[in-house]
Amino acid sequence: MIICGHTHVYERGYLIKNYTGNWGSFNLPTHAVSSSSATYTSNTTCPYVYNTSPANHGTVYVVEGSTGAGGGTKTGFNSGPMPFSVNDGGVFYFEVEDNRLDAKMLRRDGSVFDRFTIIKDANKTTNYNIVNGASQSLTASWPKTGNYSWTNAAGSGRTVSVTPPNNSTTNYEVTDEYGCVTDQYSITTTGTLPVSLVSYDVRLNNSKVDVTWSTATETNNKYFTIERSANGTDFVAIGTVNGAGTSSSVNNYSFVDINPLTGVSYYRLTQTDIDDHKQYLQVKQIVNNKGKDFDVRAISVGNGMLSLQINSSDQSVYQLRIFDMSGRERKNEIINCTAGMCQKEFLLEAGIFVCEIINSRGQKLSQKVLVK
Repeated sequence: MIICGHTHVYERGYLIKNYTGNWGSFNLPTHAVSSSSATYTSNTTCPYVYNTSPANHGTVYVVEGSTGAGGGTKTGFNSGPMPFSVNDGGVFYFEVEDNRLDAKMLRRDGSVFDRFTIIKDANKTTNYNIVNGASQSLTASWPKTGNYSWTNAAGSGRTVSVTPPNNSTTNYEVTDEYGCVTDQYSITTTGTLPVSLVSYDVRLNNSKVDVTWSTATETNNKYFTIERSANGTDFVAIGTVNGAGTSSSVNNYSFVDINPLTGVSYYRLTQTDIDDHKQYLQVKQIVNNKGKDFDVRAISVGNGMLSLQINSSDQSVYQLRIFDMSGRERKNEIINCTAGMCQKEFLLEAGIFVCEIINSRGQKLSQKVLVK
């Protein structure tokens, strides 16, 4: 999305690619990546779904003006790709929740003149291997207001828990109310898992992170994937290691992260078999404060109270931001600390939060904490 300022006009285009002409030469089938208006109000106005890979994306251009007299508004597609307003004042703003962006143009009377939605990395297909009798949590890849529609699973929330039949492959699906966004899941149940994990360890080694693990047995194991996250929720693959295929002896593996994140980070080990079914094995947390002038501990003291302890090497001003697991900012405060221990308490509610602290030198640490 590209936003350009203006004194009094608003206009917005489709999701387009490789087009630099004006509205007069715009051709929808040729120049638009999607013919949807992305207002996300029906099955014909589905959102733009942006997938990280492959990188075949488009751009939404917005010219946004915030002043002008009322009246004289034109709507519809008669004058170009999308609605525009010449002299009806308002404000353009957008909201971001998780991997979803909702942009809106509001008139000065509060009515919504135009809107569009972009969702990143949705329409996913995920495969799982689990043992007979086990349950598996399934989570839709996008946030929404209202109920989700699940197939073969009870529930209407974003996350459901299922227990598939033994020795079978069961397919599940979740979609929105318009059928615009759909995630698919395939769960295979067997008497034994493809990999029997003996150990999994993550250690800070000077300026690098060593990831090691070993298996007792492997069945049709194609490869392992090492994934990393700054918040314990959103993981990104940083490397793969080939598996042993089928083996009944102990196998030892290792991986080195040469550019680890600072502060708290999480490493998840996953396994993929020859049929491309994926199994999440374990998650380990590590704290990398190397090169920092301060250290942070976030402690839950009960009754929704969070105690934040900053151990500072000198006097400094810190900016504290606290986010919930949906990415919403819950606290944003400035803390003045002298050298030594600085402590501050915050009243939240029970849940999981991420604390982000930045000092006056721009050094940043983050820590995930469960508040009880």
